[in-house]
Amino acid sequence: MAFRTKLGFFSAACLYTITSYILLLRDGNFIVRLAFALHNQDMVENTNRLSATIDRYLIHPNSLSLLLFTIASLSLVWFYLRLICAKPKLFTRQDLLFYTLTVIVIFLSFPSLSSDVFDYHATNQIVFVHHANPWQTPPLTFLDQDPLVNLGSWINRPSIYPPITFAVYAVSYFIFGSHPLISLIGYKLTATLFFFLIVYLCGRLAPSYHLNPTKTRLLLATNPLLLLEFIGNAHNDLVMVFFFVLSLYFFSQKRHTISALSFGISFLSKITIVVYWPVLVNRLLRQSPLSTLLKYSLTTLICVSFGLALMDPAVTNYLQVVVDQNQTHLQSFPYLIKIITDPISAHFPPLHLASFLPLVLFALFYLKIITSRLKLTDQLAAVMLAFLFVQITMLHPWYFAWILPLTPFIRQPKLRWLVLATTASGFARYLAYDLSLYYQPLAPSWQIIIYAFMAAPLLFLLALPNKWYTKIRFFKSLSCSKS
Repeated sequence: MAFRTKLGFFSAACLYTITSYILLLRDGNFIVRLAFALHNQDMVENTNRLSATIDRYLIHPNSLSLLLFTIASLSLVWFYLRLICAKPKLFTRQDLLFYTLTVIVIFLSFPSLSSDVFDYHATNQIVFVHHANPWQTPPLTFLDQDPLVNLGSWINRPSIYPPITFAVYAVSYFIFGSHPLISLIGYKLTATLFFFLIVYLCGRLAPSYHLNPTKTRLLLATNPLLLLEFIGNAHNDLVMVFFFVLSLYFFSQKRHTISALSFGISFLSKITIVVYWPVLVNRLLRQSPLSTLLKYSLTTLICVSFGLALMDPAVTNYLQVVVDQNQTHLQSFPYLIKIITDPISAHFPPLHLASFLPLVLFALFYLKIITSRLKLTDQLAAVMLAFLFVQITMLHPWYFAWILPLTPFIRQPKLRWLVLATTASGFARYLAYDLSLYYQPLAPSWQIIIYAFMAAPLLFLLALPNKWYTKIRFFKSLSCSKS
């Protein structure tokens, strides 16, 4: 790697970490809740004083955080492209040093982009402090007794996370304790562990696809969106992704029973992974004996059933929470359809059927993909890409982790770039959200603008001619092949 590129990537990471603390100044509500939880009311006064000082001598904290985050985002994406598209060289000690420092710097950032990690903490408080069932009892129930539960953003509903994810983060809570900032270190270490397990596992999977393991790992390990969302913000999605990649690894080795068990555990980590299951089943239906298909399907179903049984008697309530969550429409294609049709459907009731349009489009696309002759990983990537941008009712940047680990294994160059472009989509979402804070972020118009920002990188790449991806050197450089 070129020294300037490594230095630029590291500097951009440093700028992001600084910005993550400035971002706290724009959210006075979170500071109040954090001060209340820590029994440190001086924190509010000190934060207000710091915010006023920045406003007096520089610019308003909102504007400062937007400016710095924009610079950091563009720099991270730019230097990431420089890293992965450069002529491949050996990974030197200097490369390793710069990368290690970058990871440490991002680890030291504050999870200002999302408060989900504090929802995990609230769930653990419910279990270990209040001895209640997290799938039946919302954190709000204990707000008067336990100010720590107030740090989350979904305190009015029970936990939406299945048992495997809960168990993984419960181990972290058990080790690091209940203090929100100390436990945050534990949650970050957990996310970091799964991040590097996925990077390692993808390298092990690479030879099965005739890819260079080092290039494969580099493509994922240096992805700035993955670094920020998981090492920086400690999201739990990588638990699901790890077991899915593990399932894919065993699938490629034709060890279908272990693959099915891994997929079942992935489902019990986050149920949205079910989007991939019909693709895998269809592949077995077309290429393997019926006995193999039945064994794979039954093993997966038994694993999932056993895991859900562990939640008894809260299974029904948990599934209802999942359904209710999917009724929340924000920054997504279904929300766009809803905004367009709702005013008219009041006068023309049949137009309510338009709410099924995203599902119909996704189902038709899904059917087309699984009946095509695309390679397995291309089919998986295509259906998940469609799910994220067409079907899902609320799209967040960290959801792109569900698809980004497939990037090195995608055969079609254009599809590979579309998947990689979700990295830019994640950063674009945060920039659009920061802009919306000057107005009304939850207003329908701004929710559509935020979705448009996320879709823009993919729409741009879709508009480019297919031949560019095989003729132009820049596009051709995104390959992890051994040649």
